[in-house]
Amino acid sequence: MQRILSLRVIIGLLVAAVSASAAEVQPPSRLGIDARALEIVQQASRYLSQAQHFRFRAQMTYDVVQPSGQKLQFGGIQDVTVRRPNRVLVSRRHGDGTKSGVWYDGAHVTLYEERDNVYGTLAVPDTIDATLTYVEERGVVPLPVADLLYSDLSFLWKQAEAGSMVGESLIDGRRCYHLAFRNATSAWQLWIAKGPEPLFCKMLITYIQQTAQPQFAAHLTHWDLSPQLSEMLFVFTPPAGAHRIRFLALPSRERDQPEEKK
Repeated sequence: MQRILSLRVIIGLLVAAVSASAAEVQPPSRLGIDARALEIVQQASRYLSQAQHFRFRAQMTYDVVQPSGQKLQFGGIQDVTVRRPNRVLVSRRHGDGTKSGVWYDGAHVTLYEERDNVYGTLAVPDTIDATLTYVEERGVVPLPVADLLYSDLSFLWKQAEAGSMVGESLIDGRRCYHLAFRNATSAWQLWIAKGPEPLFCKMLITYIQQTAQPQFAAHLTHWDLSPQLSEMLFVFTPPAGAHRIRFLALPSRERDQPEEKK
């Protein structure tokens, strides 16, 4: 379940928005988005969108709701490398110690799992944005924290019905603005670094319409906006004895919710 081939969690689904404060929740249509919160998220989005090469690490946790209603938490660490407009590498270490990876070379996405020594390759469009949309619609390759990889991050506020600045917090040693957004189906919080480098430091998504309201959280660290990247970094070479398998699309209902642990 924890392996990336079977991961059902919509990691990066930021088509929502959040609780405007810790106060009593009001109908989203009566709230709107606070001007200061909007300014901060727009600044952070522009800053990241303008970066042509970057790396970061995401330390993630996510809930899996059981038939009993109990929530179990799992997690992992993934290192993400991006070279716009059409190169991505994701290296993931799962909570059970296994590893997996995703390579995008501008023409194909390849997903590899070390434990079973298997991989699958899928022909995709020639830009990151088009590829992210392509694989999301087909539910074949979950790309972790994918929404941060788009060149246009305006959906972070355009799809919000309510939003506010909660205050300031210290996240992994960095002073951050704490923002909260919300719409009818989801809520998310963003922590964005203060200062001249307004990078995303943390995100927390709550699926408010799902049973037990499961959450996905990611601490975002080790940002590097000027890495030296070789072309071969984005080329997948099958390890000795690796077997190629086919991708199978998930039904849309399963793609939109965390997987139950069997």
